[in-house]
Amino acid sequence: MTATNSTRLLPANEMKTRVGGVSDMTIWRWLRKPDLGFLRPININGRNYWPEAELTAFIESRRVRA
Repeated sequence: MTATNSTRLLPANEMKTRVGGVSDMTIWRWLRKPDLGFLRPININGRNYWPEAELTAFIESRRVRA
């Protein structure tokens, strides 16, 4: 069974690549700035995952309109 975009969970390394190749420290800072609205991870067995559809929506909402 394969996951669809709406249910696929991205591990931290893949999530960091999608948001521009940022560091662990940058993600840590983003998570501590509530005004930024960065997604909270889902913790499964001690590892963090981000829902792909929600991450895509977050990125699109921050995109600069030209």
